[in-house]
Amino acid sequence: MDRRLTCACRTPCPKPKECPPPACKCGFNYRRADNGTCIPTTECPPFKCSRINEEFNPCPSYCPSDNCHDASRTGECPYFLLLVVECSPTCRCIKHHWRKDGVCVPYEECPDTICGPNEVERESSDYQSDYCLGAEGDSTANRDPYTSACKCGLMYRRAANNTCIPTRSCPPIPCGENEVYDSCPVCSEKCENASPTGERCRFVGRIGITVICNPACRCVDFYWRNYDDKCVPYDKCRE
Repeated sequence: MDRRLTCACRTPCPKPKECPPPACKCGFNYRRADNGTCIPTTECPPFKCSRINEEFNPCPSYCPSDNCHDASRTGECPYFLLLVVECSPTCRCIKHHWRKDGVCVPYEECPDTICGPNEVERESSDYQSDYCLGAEGDSTANRDPYTSACKCGLMYRRAANNTCIPTRSCPPIPCGENEVYDSCPVCSEKCENASPTGERCRFVGRIGITVICNPACRCVDFYWRNYDDKCVPYDKCRE
């Protein structure tokens, strides 16, 4: 089957604006063109970027972002990533410019925030806790986790002693019935994706994906999460 399509589709609609919603959607890193066909996202026509020092980018990298908190003189990612990026066309800062309060400025104009080991500057709009689950300072504790100007970097979380440690090193938390703690869950555990063989990951053509770890309690092997948020065996998923 054509890798651009996720199912066998009808002939492309000659007048897309007059057609009902398509029965199919474009595949990974493909977008639908005006003529109704699926084309590589990188081949989508560019749109105009109206703000200063910006340019259209059909597939911006995940690391680094174009924000001042990721700024460096070289503009290179500080991490070694084998990452297949899901392309999301947008306007990005031009080379050696970084976003400060929504405006792209040269590196020298980014604020000098001094962060600790394995920390990066926190954006003003970033309200997400960077603590390990259950650690002192998490949103479930008494301390406000959002007061710091810095946050833990990619693949790091804040421990109870306020230092940033690898996410996989966070201590486990208690989980519910038929659940187990997973420091870096990868694949869907929902009943809608359940497999009688217990297979959770069924990626095609995405070798080398780097997963951003978000520790959580997941269902034990051969169990799947139903609409009541409970982990049940495969044969109970349809009930």
